[in-house]
Amino acid sequence: MHESYGQAGAGVAETHCGVVFFNGERAYKFKKPVRFEFVDFSTREKRRAALVRELELNSRISPEAYLDVMDLVDSNGEAVEPVLVMKRMPANRSLAHLVSAGADVEDCMTAIARKIAEFHLSALTSAEISSVATLEALAANWSANLDEMAGIAVLEADSIGRCRELASRYLLGRRALFESRIRSGCIKDGHGDLLAADIFCIDPVPVILDCIEFDDRLRWGDVISDIAFLVMDLEQLGHLELAQILLRRYHEFTGETAPDTLMHHYIALRALIRSKVAGLRFGQGDADSSGQAAKLLGISEAHLRRAQVCFLTVGGRPGTGKSTLAAALSEHLGWPVLRSDVIRKELAGVPPGENWASDLGEGIYSESWNHRTYEAMIEQAKVLASLGEPVILDASWSRAEERVIARAAAAEVHADIIEAECRCSEDVALERISRRRAEGMDPSDADERVAREMRFDSWPEALVIDTGDGASPLEQVVGCLP
Repeated sequence: MHESYGQAGAGVAETHCGVVFFNGERAYKFKKPVRFEFVDFSTREKRRAALVRELELNSRISPEAYLDVMDLVDSNGEAVEPVLVMKRMPANRSLAHLVSAGADVEDCMTAIARKIAEFHLSALTSAEISSVATLEALAANWSANLDEMAGIAVLEADSIGRCRELASRYLLGRRALFESRIRSGCIKDGHGDLLAADIFCIDPVPVILDCIEFDDRLRWGDVISDIAFLVMDLEQLGHLELAQILLRRYHEFTGETAPDTLMHHYIALRALIRSKVAGLRFGQGDADSSGQAAKLLGISEAHLRRAQVCFLTVGGRPGTGKSTLAAALSEHLGWPVLRSDVIRKELAGVPPGENWASDLGEGIYSESWNHRTYEAMIEQAKVLASLGEPVILDASWSRAEERVIARAAAAEVHADIIEAECRCSEDVALERISRRRAEGMDPSDADERVAREMRFDSWPEALVIDTGDGASPLEQVVGCLP
């Protein structure tokens, strides 16, 4: 019903459930006397209760726009119909209008992010509210929507199938993440329908309208799911850069630490539901909805792919630059690094920079110590993956059996695994080792003799990464990531 906001003079907008009359600086919203599966406005009392609820819920975020619930009266002064009185919004200040017109809205995005952040920080949570964000509830939500989409002819069946598989894979491995979000109080009574068309860039504070009022459970959810709705809407409007600004500012204002994979997961869910709705509209005769349905399904699948958790194993002989590459990848991707050299010394109770060089296969480099080190590193990776974090595993990965264990661990937590072997000439590797040992304080104890004598099994599954002088190993790996 937002289309007529701000038009000069009188106007009217209508949906299947309501009608809004515009006059001057006011908008007057009525509920139609209808009864559907999801709403019942069949009596005046029910319509009044719905309008009062709408006033209460929306006043949490934009009290300046929602003024009062009053009654139209007849000539005898008898109440005949309840009405929600609102402040009329200027149509040319809606976020959707501004971005389509190419206006500079970066400052407005900051203000919107701040307002949503403040709203989320003060929003209610409870055990009942949190119940919508368990793994089981989310899986049921995905399944129900995907099942409904299966019969929509305009949507590609193969894409729906891929979405089902990708969503299931993410959910199955992330129980610890969803439980952590619930424990941390991140599941709130939110907005539920953050659309650019219902947000108005008004100085000094933007106005956000039309939260979901007819079904509490559609409004409840992870705060990340709530902001993901607007991120998805900006993306489908063709303004991904604004979506990224919104997210950065939101994280700054809230201190939110959720993994990026969770954001991608919820963007995908929001896009999928919007795709379903567009597909249903097409089936009801709205020809323009066909392209929108397909576009949104594509957005959903793309974000489901980006949501997948990954083990990135970076290995190679001593001096080939694997730790340097792992650190560069961490900086570029924002993924944590687990380094075997550091973990080994943590297990031994010694400082990372202290030299514990010994003969190959002796001391803390014996077979049993190698096993302990890799086991600890892989267990840490599994914990991170279960919390939605992709992870870089920096070790030599010289033995085939170690790689087999890593692959099994990735499968256990429903994560992808990408394997990379660093290679350079022996002269370059030995020169790097010599320089590293001269500088001191590096966690690696490998010297030139270890580099020459180390057993290194063939690694056909790995991407071969050239780490020689003048090479661009970071670009080589990033270019192979999904």
